[in-house]
Amino acid sequence: MSTTTESAVTAWVDRLEVADAIYRYGAAIDSFDDEAILAVFDDEITAQYGKNTDVLHGPETVLEFINSFTQDCTWQHHFLNVYRADVDGDHATALVYHTSHQHFDSAPGTVHQIVARYHNELRRTDGVWRISKLYMEVLWAERRQDPSGYLDAVGGSAAIWTRR
Repeated sequence: MSTTTESAVTAWVDRLEVADAIYRYGAAIDSFDDEAILAVFDDEITAQYGKNTDVLHGPETVLEFINSFTQDCTWQHHFLNVYRADVDGDHATALVYHTSHQHFDSAPGTVHQIVARYHNELRRTDGVWRISKLYMEVLWAERRQDPSGYLDAVGGSAAIWTRR
């Protein structure tokens, strides 16, 4: 393999591994898996979820925020799409498009939808990419209900990943 080909392959592998870290974050959030959430965070992570929240410092603090926000969440679904991943050595930036849906015990029959973009930075430590900076740019949020009964007609909601 030529040096050019090797560097192209390395660049693609790095981008895929960065994207994988982002997708692991989404799956960990949706499955309420605290250990998996912590595993995807760098030890020095900073995070801010929208302009109305403070900047959070450290994995445990970010996890505490996530768990407090989703305390009565019965299920959630994150659709994440890594639009761009730029890698420079052991540092990367990623632009991630985000659409999520959450259902809370405190609002039965209502789904909360958020449309946002994550502006993330990641650091590779010991060969593993972890999120070191996360900023959630919230673009839209709304609450939806199903007055037509379509959810029941198609056999929902039988969530597998639930907090309960």
